[in-house]
Amino acid sequence: MAAPSYTFERYLQRIARYTAPAPIYYVIAFIYMDRIATTPRSEFTARYGQATKHPQYEHRREGSGKALTATAAAAAAAAAKKPLEWWEDRLYLSDLNLHRLFLSCIVVAIKFWSDNFYDNAVYGRVGGVTAEEMLALELSTLLWLDFRLLIDNDNFVCHHRTADLPTRA
Repeated sequence: MAAPSYTFERYLQRIARYTAPAPIYYVIAFIYMDRIATTPRSEFTARYGQATKHPQYEHRREGSGKALTATAAAAAAAAAKKPLEWWEDRLYLSDLNLHRLFLSCIVVAIKFWSDNFYDNAVYGRVGGVTAEEMLALELSTLLWLDFRLLIDNDNFVCHHRTADLPTRA
């Protein structure tokens, strides 16, 4: 997987141009991203275990389809027993996942808070993913958020003050 050839700011402008979400949805999407980035992966795994595996992405998992050697299996077992440091137990935002994570968060925000929204095929075309991948991203986002989509007023105001919202171009 390669990083998109355009900047994140350009991606926000593209979403604004083709789907015209109200600025409030950007703020909500950033709040959801913040929640996801601060949720420990171990907590997420304990909650949902293997239920989040998607057949479409199984080929991307390290070692999928290959038998582990005895040494690799022993190393994997030892690593699984070692407790993670707090910085190892987080989802890191990078050029490889930032665009998709934001897309899924803004779609979840729009679908939860609005009565008028497009289907996944439209959001997928705008975001550069298929409708099926958009569905998988949306489900993953809901699972990471533990379906807790309500936002308290203080949290919203704090994020809204620091937001540099895109305009339609």
